[in-house]
This record gives sequence, structure tokens and C-alpha cells, in this order.
Amino acid sequence: MIDISAAGQVEPPVADLVARWLPTGLVGHIHANDTNRGAPGMGDDPFPAIVAALVAAGWSHPVGVEPFRTLIDARVTAATGIATLRACEMAAAR
Repeated sequence: MIDISAAGQVEPPVADLVARWLPTGLVGHIHANDTNRGAPGMGDDPFPAIVAALVAAGWSHPVGVEPFRTLIDARVTAATGIATLRACEMAAAR
């Protein structure tokens, strides 16, 4: 598993970890939280680069998000995370 929040705190840049480990087939889960433990887009993590690395590696599995902080409420937090990941995915596919 690559836990973006944890890896971003001790092993950045996470996009490099994704590029290194996904091709090995040893990663079965991606967990996407900001290093501030919020959903993607609630902090300063470079999700455009991280998602671009996932797309480049051909990741076609779900990406988990389990924020430990909220932005207003759970719905806004979920919407922020989803919108961030989708926007990054669309940008990477161009």
C-alpha cells in the first residue's frame, strides 16, 4: 500500500514512490489523504503530480480516501476530495 499522507511526511515526493513501486506489482492499494490528514485538496500536497504518476503507471483500481479532518462537514469534505482527484485525473489524461 502507498499511504500518500504517511509517505508524504517521511518519503516525499510521493509521485516518485508511485512511479517506482506501481510497476513492480507489489502495491495493491493507494490511500489518498493530504499530509494534514484531510481529504485530497484540503492541504498543500502535490496531487496533480501524484495522480499523473498513477495514470502514467496505469493504475486502474480504486483509490481510498479516509480523512481524519473535515472541511465544514462530511459532505463538503468528500466533495472536495472527489473533485480534487477527478480534476487531477482529467488533467493527467490530456
